[in-house]
Amino acid sequence: MSVATETVRESDHEHCGCCGRQLPAREVVELGNTPGVFICGGCAIWAARRIGPTAALRQLRFTPLGRLLRRLTRRKDR
Repeated sequence: MSVATETVRESDHEHCGCCGRQLPAREVVELGNTPGVFICGGCAIWAARRIGPTAALRQLRFTPLGRLLRRLTRRKDR
């Protein structure tokens, strides 16, 4: 009886969880709350376009740049 050897992953490719293409690991990004699920740049752009430009603006408010813009806007209103 022989002992099963462990399978070592030698490929540096991942599958995009959206389109299913197998791409080099450097061309995909792992989704934050879903470890092991990746998305390629093309699908990320497609998803961003589907959600609309206002989604990016809503996220901007949580960044240092967003805080600066709010402060400048408030000063202008005074």
